[in-house]
Amino acid sequence: MKIAFLKKRMNLFGGAERYLSSLLNLLRGEKHEIFLITSEWEEIPEVEIVRIDIHAGSSLLSTLEFNRRASEALRRISPDCSISLERTPGTDIYRAGDGCHRRWLQIRRKAEGRLRGLSFHASPLHRSLLSIEEKIFLETPRIIANSLMVKRDILKHYPVDEDRLDVIYNGVDLETFSPGDGSEREVIRKMFNIPEDHHLLLFMGSDFRRKGLGVLIAALPEIEVEASLLVIGRGDTERYAGLASRYGVQDRVVFGGPVRDPRPFYRGADLFVLPTLYDPFSNATIEALASGLPVVTTSHNGASEIIQTGRDGYIVTDPFSRQELSEQISRALENLPLHRSEARKTAERYPLRDSLNRFLEIIKELAENRP
Repeated sequence: MKIAFLKKRMNLFGGAERYLSSLLNLLRGEKHEIFLITSEWEEIPEVEIVRIDIHAGSSLLSTLEFNRRASEALRRISPDCSISLERTPGTDIYRAGDGCHRRWLQIRRKAEGRLRGLSFHASPLHRSLLSIEEKIFLETPRIIANSLMVKRDILKHYPVDEDRLDVIYNGVDLETFSPGDGSEREVIRKMFNIPEDHHLLLFMGSDFRRKGLGVLIAALPEIEVEASLLVIGRGDTERYAGLASRYGVQDRVVFGGPVRDPRPFYRGADLFVLPTLYDPFSNATIEALASGLPVVTTSHNGASEIIQTGRDGYIVTDPFSRQELSEQISRALENLPLHRSEARKTAERYPLRDSLNRFLEIIKELAENRP
């Protein structure tokens, strides 16, 4: 079977890229003819990398150029099944890993205010993305959402036949992400000068604004016990360090930057906190659970659907409320040993292999029924 994937570029820290790499490895074992249409990716054995040049420019221009050149490449390859992990029309399967852009703009308007929100209507980038999104959702034969939240958002904003929509949670590699032996706790605290008597909260994400770091920093003074916050990821550290100073918690917030291997940080922390404004399904959330790390996140995170409140974590219903966030963090810190054991049990119900096999079933089904 000839299968073609579309992914604009490789992000060393991206969950979508790790998911795609795992899927490609599974397919390679079945001896399919596999193509990856991309502008940037490392070589993969038994996968033909079809590189397309994208000139530097605005997000809109690069998106449009990638879509045009990727469509040309698809026509040349003529695969039995084509799968896009980008907002690219014209494929057999679209994995909506970025969620529903129309829903995200609604949330941004609330977060940034009415005047700023009005500018989204006039933005060529957002208008084009919404047009592309609509075309994808209305025309793609099969759409894969990575959470029920995303499925609901798509059905709410677009007249999509529900039969074309499948939900496949991301899943997690339970061998790669597992509880440590306890040594990481001391190592991480020494590395970042975290006081021994402080609970360590871990925030991980590379879009600080969307991931809710500002609300978390604002909630830190209201947490009922002594706690420090370790921020892992790429973002405007100067701005958020200034915010920490404004709330008087500059000595309790540490910025660790982006990392290639997040495992020591999951194993060294006491609680994973992701007060995200919008996350289709946060890979970091399920990786934390698999590492035995309880989670506090929002109902705007598709991964919250697998959390059992009061057992492996807590869910914040209002991502803009620092009071609710601080209360849920305080609750989580009260009974960490129980939450840790339950966190791992939850992750074990969602092995990555099951997710990949379900995805592969859909690929084969579409290829076999192709006219």
